Amino acid sequence: MQKISIAHWLLSRRHLVQRLLRPLIGLLVSRGLTRRVSAAVADEEVAVRAIMTPYHLNKKRTGITRKAFVAPAETDEVSISRHPHVPAAIAKFWAKAVVQAPPDKLYVGLAFIDVHRVRKAQSDVVDSRSEYLGHGDVRHGIVMPKRGVPLPPPMLLQLDKQIDAILSAAVYVRDPNPESLRWS
Repeated sequence: MQKISIAHWLLSRRHLVQRLLRPLIGLLVSRGLTRRVSAAVADEEVAVRAIMTPYHLNKKRTGITRKAFVAPAETDEVSISRHPHVPAAIAKFWAKAVVQAPPDKLYVGLAFIDVHRVRKAQSDVVDSRSEYLGHGDVRHGIVMPKRGVPLPPPMLLQLDKQIDAILSAAVYVRDPNPESLRWS
């Protein structure tokens, strides 16, 4: 009989994990409810984006592509964690437990970008604690159309310009041990 850890067992039950993690992350981020996290995202914060393969990496797997900061269809929101409120270890655990969908979508690392640099790129970072305390979204102000429907060229040019500025300021850190549940 194969031994599996409790953490790996929980990862196989994605919906249960989501329901358990939201309040647990809230407790950790608020340090046992002793610290408040402002709904206003400060310029001094760092946006942490989980990077998934094959979607977010270039062909050489050495850097991230625009897709890392492109919103899903019919939204303008790209999920991030708000550092220092959410440590990299919690961002990784959330990515592996909730976002990752093996074998097609695998966690490989984290990208870090200063919030003020996102705003300088004409995008914004907003709080979205309904996901979990310390969660946020990068908003480009351009809602992606339904799948298969292209953005009008002027909007696509504007979005590409914003995302390119974000990419040039982002720092991708490849996780040396992506299979582990802990940030290395």
